[in-house]
Amino acid sequence: MPFLLLLPLRRLRVLLVLAGLAAGLTAILFVRCFALRDWWYALMLPWNLFLAFVPIPLTLWAERLALFYQTPKLKLAAVVAAWALFFPNAPYLVTDVMHLHWVPPMPLWFDATLLFGFALTGLLSGLVSLYWMHRLGRHFLGPKRADALLAAYLPVAAWGIFLGRELRWNTWDVLLRPHHLVWDALTRGTSLKALAMTVEFSVLIGFSYLAILALIHLNPRQD
Repeated sequence: MPFLLLLPLRRLRVLLVLAGLAAGLTAILFVRCFALRDWWYALMLPWNLFLAFVPIPLTLWAERLALFYQTPKLKLAAVVAAWALFFPNAPYLVTDVMHLHWVPPMPLWFDATLLFGFALTGLLSGLVSLYWMHRLGRHFLGPKRADALLAAYLPVAAWGIFLGRELRWNTWDVLLRPHHLVWDALTRGTSLKALAMTVEFSVLIGFSYLAILALIHLNPRQD
């Protein structure tokens, strides 16, 4: 896309690394599936990884609207809301490890490493978009408000992972079946299991993000 040429070089490098990870893992996946004639992972992992990458262009779009154009606030809010809805798809990939199964003669560790690679790539892509969106919020709302919104959003995102993994709702169901989604979330999404998963993923995403911040701040040339 032409607007990618306008991005700082450091951001382009980040996107290239993530794209390289995704392409390499997908190539290994399809070679594995073709060799074993077992296509279950191929039907699931590439699609989930694609959804995990969606928040990145939404973040870039939000930045472009906010920084370069006289954009109506409602339009910008709609893009940010779309980002907030799609973001849980990134750490959601971590839950795909539940599908690990042994398919002889491939050693189990091969599939375990493959699933871990997809999960790591999805989580990293989400953390990158989270960092860029957080920076945008700190610029326009101020550090305190942006940090408070981030702290409030992470449990919501973690709960969204529960709704997707355990209750099998999709991001687009917010538009296609909103009443059913709300009812199911309020009736089945408030269990102890939901609470445990929400806390677990809040901690995972939160501390992973803090680790990313710590690594970024080691280099004063941030982007």
